[in-house]
Amino acid sequence: MYMHQTMTNPEENPINWDAIIKSHKGVIASDRKRTGTVIAQTEDEIVISDGVITIHRFIMPKSKVDYYDGSDVYLKIPSQLLNIFEVGNKNK
Repeated sequence: MYMHQTMTNPEENPINWDAIIKSHKGVIASDRKRTGTVIAQTEDEIVISDGVITIHRFIMPKSKVDYYDGSDVYLKIPSQLLNIFEVGNKNK
């Protein structure tokens, strides 16, 4: 079954973040590059983890999420801009 849940109006079609976290759903940037998996959330943000040996963590505002298709979470930003949201990045 194909689902397309957007963040344009989350009250109308809310994304079930708990299910996404539990299922380790992937995250894809707007340039179609895989950027990790969703591992946690707060009210306004998601936490993305990427890497096996060198782990990068990103705290991303939910407003940067474009949609969820049932398999992956798609971002509104390209992968080159992820470093802005990286935990511990002093270049913010």
